[in-house]
Amino acid sequence: MDIRNWPLDKIMQLPDNLFGQHWPVGISVFHETELLLYDISEMALPEVMVIWEMNYIYCQATLGAGECSLALGDVLPTTDAQFDALEPLFRDLGQLVFPRRHLVAQAVGGTRRMNMRKAVHTAGRRLVGRFEFAGPLTQWGQAYLVISSIPKEVPDCLLSGQGRGQ
Repeated sequence: MDIRNWPLDKIMQLPDNLFGQHWPVGISVFHETELLLYDISEMALPEVMVIWEMNYIYCQATLGAGECSLALGDVLPTTDAQFDALEPLFRDLGQLVFPRRHLVAQAVGGTRRMNMRKAVHTAGRRLVGRFEFAGPLTQWGQAYLVISSIPKEVPDCLLSGQGRGQ
């Protein structure tokens, strides 16, 4: 059955296994002296996607914290003003340090992982990250999402009765 014209909220009620292949898309930075770095994914995201998992991994040679903010954009920013002009990926996730939200990982190395089932309209933009580190020694940060596209068709037998006079 073709479900391209279904509203997104109805599609999101379908079982997980109908969303097909899940794949990672990520960004990563590594530098020995910079405290603020930006990265953009090589792959454009599907027009509408589902985020199944969000991961942020951070490693630093000294004690401290690493922060990451995620957004959707088409161009790699080089300043905070350019990054802040992008659409935030998560409006209510992380610590608010105006004007953006930060995902924070503590100590020499840390990780944050969150499972979710979140539909996002990306308009084909890419994942953009802003990474900030507490100290000037070796730093590495990575953020990645496990995503899928939205199904366009589902087997008729799985929708017994849906759309038939209801």
